Amino acid sequence: ALEAVAELIPGEGPAEIRHVDGQRAAVITGRTTGFDLGTAAGSVRDALSGLALPSGFEARLHGQDEEMQTSLESLEFALLLAITCVLPIPFGNWLPAFAVAILGVAHTERDGNCLALGVLAGLISVAVAGFVVTATGAFLMLIF
Repeated sequence: ALEAVAELIPGEGPAEIRHVDGQRAAVITGRTTGFDLGTAAGSVRDALSGLALPSGFEARLHGQDEEMQTSLESLEFALLLAITCVLPIPFGNWLPAFAVAILGVAHTERDGNCLALGVLAGLISVAVAGFVVTATGAFLMLIF
């Protein structure tokens, strides 16, 4: 229950109607004491998931928790991108690394042209890899 993670104290609020994403909203703020942001947000999220909200109502966390989640997702993507870009270099396979780098730029810049170029480069790299594998197999069949 919500009482397990919060002390509810009724009080006077501002006399205004707030909107979030174009919908009327009640904004509830709070401070964490003795917990890091991730632990506090997880506890609140768990408590909110147990609430039976009326039809048309929803409960969401915004603010620093939302920013932290976005930052972590971007960090995970950047790590995957870095590994994928650096890994093929010792093997001389630059085309897939180029495709992934362009897709990374498209993702961060929200650019459709970069996305199209990255997908095209990725398809070309798959075609080249398929050709190399097929040609190598045919060459080995001729030898043996």
